[in-house]
Amino acid sequence: MNRSRTTSGSNQFSRSQSQQQYLTGELTIQIDNLPHIAAAYGEAAAIIAEDVVHQLVLDIIGALGTVTRLQSGQFHVAGPRIAKQIIYGLLPTVMGHPLKIREDAFHLVISVTGPDFATRPTIASERSPWLGGRQQSRYPAAARTQWIAAYRADMAAAAALFKTLNDDHVDFETRPVRYAGSCDIILYHELCAGIDGHDIGPASPAAEPLRRLGLLRVLEEHVVQRTIDALCAAPDLRLGVNISMESAVLDLWWFNVCERLGSAPSVAERLVFELNGIDRLPATADAIDFMTDIKRYGCQIALDDLGPDHVPVWSAGAFSPDIAKIEARQIQGAGLSDCGHDALALLIKEAAHVSGLVIVQGVRTQSDSALASDLGCCWQQGPHFEASGTEAPGYVRRIDANALSRLLGPPIQGGGGSAKKLYRRGWTVMVTAAMWTAAMVALFICGLHDLRS
Repeated sequence: MNRSRTTSGSNQFSRSQSQQQYLTGELTIQIDNLPHIAAAYGEAAAIIAEDVVHQLVLDIIGALGTVTRLQSGQFHVAGPRIAKQIIYGLLPTVMGHPLKIREDAFHLVISVTGPDFATRPTIASERSPWLGGRQQSRYPAAARTQWIAAYRADMAAAAALFKTLNDDHVDFETRPVRYAGSCDIILYHELCAGIDGHDIGPASPAAEPLRRLGLLRVLEEHVVQRTIDALCAAPDLRLGVNISMESAVLDLWWFNVCERLGSAPSVAERLVFELNGIDRLPATADAIDFMTDIKRYGCQIALDDLGPDHVPVWSAGAFSPDIAKIEARQIQGAGLSDCGHDALALLIKEAAHVSGLVIVQGVRTQSDSALASDLGCCWQQGPHFEASGTEAPGYVRRIDANALSRLLGPPIQGGGGSAKKLYRRGWTVMVTAAMWTAAMVALFICGLHDLRS
């Protein structure tokens, strides 16, 4: 996966004075998957997509700045405080909602760069090595046809998932982390998103199409926002939320989240970011910077799935996590053999050296709980603790998604404590001249209304 090193500007992201500088200057907006759209849906679809994004950027920026089209799929934007409009308008609107052209529907992937910052490119180049012109002839037609079919299938899966997300049909389930032997001592509840009983977290099969397309961050930012909404609604609640290594870079995507956490320290100190996927990506400087800056708000960082088959403990030390979570299979193996027992004991001991607190996952029975406790790990999580009566305070186990917040761009606290509405929603575009114009006018009016309110 292509990744760029975020410059020193990301380290200043959490400071209010530098945050104002972060919002000024010039931006370059790039449609990262435009070649993919051209290959999978045709050149006409790519041209329409580029025109729609151009018009949407013009509508969002308005008289605040200037927009210049550069090379294919790239735009230069200049003007004061334009980044905030892009964050609240373009990114969630374009990436979270499909562009519809006749029978086809696809999502665009946008990255934004500036003098002191960048969003990480999220398109997996290995998925389309023949894109780019000169190398195309090296790949047989059968391989091209296979790639197009796979890409369109991924996009259809993503469109279906985001439709469910946009319709507020996602369920949120809480899974407690408890102290063994006590029904009252709860460290926090892990908040897990699902659809019809199926997990859609970053480690789930449902997330793989989003990861391949470069859209995983849209889902994760949405779930994090919902988690913050739940914390705001219940002052006694502590929640953990999963994010992937792909998302662990402090750039424009997290600006809204950081702004909310910075304005509500009592919320930030009750939020745990659980980082997944360290087995897929190394301990990058971006991820370490992300953890360091998130901790400044008062949040805690947990590393998920530690174990010889997933994340080696030695590699976790680079992150200096607050919490280490041992993968579920280890407790199951410990109950089957002396070798498994000794392996879990060693894993718990090593994890304690890299974090202040260790959690054993996958505890299914009282015997599992007793085994983990005997090995010195009393913080535990699993089906054994998810029986009736273990709900998060003030919440049923299955949280009503409609009761938590808006879909995208939830309110942030202004200087006087009043809520600001953020530009959100919207851009199903049917490609006829009349309907396209109507859609653009509607987006323009909604954008001005939300940005000024």
